[in-house]
Amino acid sequence: MLYHVTMCMVQNICSVYQEPIRLDRFLRLVFGQHLSQSVIEKQCRTKKIKINHKPVKPKTRVYFKDELSLHDTIQDKIDSGFVRPQHDTQLKNDLKDMIVYDAIDFCIIYKPYGLPSQGGPNIQTSVAQLAGRDYWIVHRLDRHTEGLMLLAKNRHTAAQLMELFRTRQVQKHYCAIVRGYPRPTSGLVEAPLENICEEGKDRMVVSQYGQSAVTRYRVVRKLNNQHSIVLLKPMTGRKHQLRVHMQYLGTPILGDMKYGKRGKRMHLYAYKIEFVWQGKKISICAADFLLRVKN
Repeated sequence: MLYHVTMCMVQNICSVYQEPIRLDRFLRLVFGQHLSQSVIEKQCRTKKIKINHKPVKPKTRVYFKDELSLHDTIQDKIDSGFVRPQHDTQLKNDLKDMIVYDAIDFCIIYKPYGLPSQGGPNIQTSVAQLAGRDYWIVHRLDRHTEGLMLLAKNRHTAAQLMELFRTRQVQKHYCAIVRGYPRPTSGLVEAPLENICEEGKDRMVVSQYGQSAVTRYRVVRKLNNQHSIVLLKPMTGRKHQLRVHMQYLGTPILGDMKYGKRGKRMHLYAYKIEFVWQGKKISICAADFLLRVKN
């Protein structure tokens, strides 16, 4: 017997990422980080995981309309494959210290600079590891972006929140310190983005062949003759969109080593998130951050 991951869930996750996603990463998103890499690899070797009825490898990409099926023993594998970190209590406390808004079905944390959303090569700690079996990640922030991040407390809520992200019903607001002074001081950046590979590294560039990308911006403060503070609202959700669009304006984000100049750290902050949940408007703002900006 096979267990089918719904088409809706596949579409939701791929929409959040705006690109095909590796099967092993996809499975950890669906099952809340409960699957170890070794279990996923064994399930693939024994052909118990299939995409569009064909055997796959952990590195196989899951696309927007793929049909994913797992053997019905997958839940047992999830339970036996999950390895609880050594300092589990401490990790839970670390995550709780980040929570700025706590609801029955979800919470909002303030992710610090330098902490990845998910694990990967040479990554020892991530939001996913801190979340463990208690939370589901429904969207990402870049490692070098700090700010508000939404986590679900169960799989059903995770699917609902991902649908909100997919249909652009979650409003995300960012603040950045940029080099220079954007002109005009407010407006829309409408510049399609394409993912290219340069010297073995992926990079997003403005290209007529890219996907539509739109960012609303407004300068709120001029710091000196070299820097200014800009509020940013992505109208689309492309990879590195804000960073590339600021570079496109000639005012790269301060400390952005990929699209600007080398610095001690990148100054991009996800300071506000808004959405409607069960008929109630949720609007959370990182007040401490705004106080720092005003001062």
